[in-house]
Amino acid sequence: MDDTRDGPGSTEGEEGGDAATSLDGPSAPSLPMGTFVYIQPGDTVRRMLAGTIPMDLVVDAVDERLIHCRGGWMFDRETGVEEDPEIGWGLAFGVSGSFLVHRQ
Repeated sequence: MDDTRDGPGSTEGEEGGDAATSLDGPSAPSLPMGTFVYIQPGDTVRRMLAGTIPMDLVVDAVDERLIHCRGGWMFDRETGVEEDPEIGWGLAFGVSGSFLVHRQ
């Protein structure tokens, strides 16, 4: 699968330069194609920060909803969208600043 598919882009946050993008509405970016339910502990996944900066992460654990990576990052298993309730990122909030892409 192609790593270069469109994913959530970024917009400059008002404070501290946080990158975040709305996940709904007419101007919402497309999400990464496919699912990530096949990911297992020990796998390496590619996170795209602000849609442009790749970062490879090692998976520590998976549960029925999330992929948990070293460093505390969590991603939705269906969409690959980063989940971080402390800063208000994820599907429940309608905004995120990073997502997983399928590695070739």
